[in-house]
Amino acid sequence: MKIISNFKAAPFLFLFLVLFSCKKDKDKEEAVPTVVAKWNLSTRIYQDLNTPVETEDFTGKGYYLDLKDNRSYSVLFDGENGSGTYVLNNNTIAFTIVSGDDDITDEDTYTIKTLTNTELILEATAATSSHQLRFKK
Repeated sequence: MKIISNFKAAPFLFLFLVLFSCKKDKDKEEAVPTVVAKWNLSTRIYQDLNTPVETEDFTGKGYYLDLKDNRSYSVLFDGENGSGTYVLNNNTIAFTIVSGDDDITDEDTYTIKTLTNTELILEATAATSSHQLRFKK
């Protein structure tokens, strides 16, 4: 009789072990940020050595930079479409224009100041000026 009651308890014991022995993933890892995405231009900041900082808000205007995994890109800025290729090297990204007339010109190189899953900040500096583009997904 004792053997039969052990068999009746076995499914409950098994269920108990399965339910309480599984570890929950409390800290899910976030995906590693990548530049490959369609980025919406939110802000452009320009500073010339002789002028104050100029900040333009582009939120909601539909301007974007679409970086594809085959190292090509397309861009829409001020009503102009452009496309080309890019080379990613550590924290820099170099754009080469194939067509279009936009803000990113022939072989411009930008430093990646910030890259998260939701934000990309690119900056180009020259001897007398700096130009920063802020994007959101």
